[in-house]
Amino acid sequence: MLVETERFGALEIDPGALIEMPDGLYGFEHARRFCLLDRSPAAAFRWLQCVDAPGLAFVVINPYDFFADYEVELDDQEAAAIELRAPEDALILSLVTMGERAAEATANLVGPIVINAKSRKAKQVVLANQAYTTKHRLLPEPAPEPAAGPCGEEPCSSLRAAVERA
Repeated sequence: MLVETERFGALEIDPGALIEMPDGLYGFEHARRFCLLDRSPAAAFRWLQCVDAPGLAFVVINPYDFFADYEVELDDQEAAAIELRAPEDALILSLVTMGERAAEATANLVGPIVINAKSRKAKQVVLANQAYTTKHRLLPEPAPEPAAGPCGEEPCSSLRAAVERA
């Protein structure tokens, strides 16, 4: 099937690869059919493209690539909604918010998207784990810049100071 997108142009998508989200995403309840795009096979970032809204596409990650101890627990009703019977059939994705710089990118770990890889049905769930946030940094917080030292305007490293004393 041919899918028109604003970001990627016209794409040929296998209808069997469509992801159905009967409830849509929070804030985008009207968007119910998606496809997952890999712009680069080795990239950690993928696109969740809405099939019915050409301008609606989200950057997503596999949260386990960034947070090894991440845990998603579904209740019976959530699992039944996507016909999920075995944990190994679940594909978990987190929505990413990009910042002005790559170091500012965050992932929504509170509201993962759970996809049943067999039925291709999906649901965005809300986790009760208070350790997770909607803006969980993908990269560690950068270290603060050291204050200006005796070398002038620029921060002075101990190596530079040792060379100047020699």
